[in-house]
Amino acid sequence: MCQQFQITVAALFLLREVHLSPGMIGLLQAGGLTGALLGSAVTRRLGRWLGEARLMWISALVWGAGYLMIPLTTPGWGMAWYPVGNFLTGVSIVVLNVHQVSYRQAVTPERLQSRVAATSAFLYFAPGPVGSALAGVLASVAGLRGTLWLAGAGVAVSALWLVCSPLRRMRQLPEAYEEVRTGSHGA
Repeated sequence: MCQQFQITVAALFLLREVHLSPGMIGLLQAGGLTGALLGSAVTRRLGRWLGEARLMWISALVWGAGYLMIPLTTPGWGMAWYPVGNFLTGVSIVVLNVHQVSYRQAVTPERLQSRVAATSAFLYFAPGPVGSALAGVLASVAGLRGTLWLAGAGVAVSALWLVCSPLRRMRQLPEAYEEVRTGSHGA
């Protein structure tokens, strides 16, 4: 839901508080998509280098850090915070999602794949409309920058769920994932 806060108010923040043109806003927003493309290109190598389990919680922390950079954006030199934060967010979301979805698929029995995927998608996307409406209310009360701070704090705090999980002590994900990743299914 906190991600929806950022999505809802970021462009308005850049327009009203940083005083950017629509063209410049579009250019800055493209930085996150560039990060996502890079994330998709390096996910597998990063997983081998750092370990998939470790990479999941690190990605969650980077996502939170990226979101916390965005409300630091100001006109002038402070403009650099937005593209850096947006880029880190794009990279980390893709890296985290690739590994967590791959793991979920690896440990879910074949007969339950569609149910688990549908349930996961519902839980991920269903809060979106509520998050957008709440972002509007928050922006009216806390301001656009304040809403972005709340979004960043919420995403950063949500990373603690992974940091405090057993993943923190693992390098690789459990064996079921390893078999799918390497293609070494039992005979």
